[in-house]
Amino acid sequence: MGFFDKMFEKKECAICGTELGLLGKTKINEGYLCKECAGKLSPYFHGYRSSTADDIREQLAYREANAERLSSFNPTRTLSAGHQYYAR
Repeated sequence: MGFFDKMFEKKECAICGTELGLLGKTKINEGYLCKECAGKLSPYFHGYRSSTADDIREQLAYREANAERLSSFNPTRTLSAGHQYYAR
């Protein structure tokens, strides 16, 4: 029951369940995120610290689905500084 007991208490990532150390974690509303899970979030996803673990899971699932859609995208034409290029 010392002063540092809570600091050294074992914590887990609320998303993937990996064990977290003293550094490399981010506090969210319902626990902590590891560095890897926090790095997968969109840079435009603000307010993640007040988000729940379910909100974070939804965001990560959306980004994964969007990455799959992007990989199957095939542009037929690209535009660049006044020039028009057609896919062959």
